[in-house]
Amino acid sequence: MIARSSRECLLYMQFHPCVCGAKNPAASQGVHSTADGLVARYAGTCPRCGHVHTFEFVLDAETPPFDAYGGARPSQLICPGQFALHSDQLAARWPADAAAIPVSKRGAAREDLSWAIRDLEEVAKFFRDGAVPEDAFTSEAGRVLYRAQPGRFRSARMGARIEAYRRLVAALGG
Repeated sequence: MIARSSRECLLYMQFHPCVCGAKNPAASQGVHSTADGLVARYAGTCPRCGHVHTFEFVLDAETPPFDAYGGARPSQLICPGQFALHSDQLAARWPADAAAIPVSKRGAAREDLSWAIRDLEEVAKFFRDGAVPEDAFTSEAGRVLYRAQPGRFRSARMGARIEAYRRLVAALGG
C-alpha cells in the first residue's frame, strides 16, 4: 500500500476498525527504510478482543504539504466515497450558521471544517470529464454512497459544497 502522508495512513486505519468493531488501536511504530523505500509501520493490540493489528505503508516519494493528505495525485488507499463520508462526518458536527457555534468551540469547528474541505479536495483529484467515474470507488461504503448519490460526485456540486464550507470557515474567524 502506498501512502502519501501519515494523515492518510491514520484515516485509512480509521476506515478499518478492529474485527470486534472497536476503534483500530494501531499507533505509529516509526518509519524504516526497505528496498521499496521508506515504510511507515503502525501496530497495536485491541484492548477489547486482543486482536493484533499491523499496517505497513510504503511512503510516496513526493512529500505533501504539512496540512494535507497528499500531493496532486489521487489516493491509492482511500476511495473518493470514503473521503466524502469523512467530510460529511466532520461537517455534521457543526451547524451551518457560524453564529450558532459558541466562541469557545470555533477553533474546533474551523479545524473540522478545514479537514472536511481537504477531504472534498481529495475527491476532486479523482475527477475525469467533470465527475468521479464509478470505477474509482473501491470500498463498499464508497460504492454504496455513489449508487445512492452519484450527482454529488460531479465537479459543479462538489465545488459548491467546498465553497460553502470555506465561507463557513471564514465566518468563524481566525
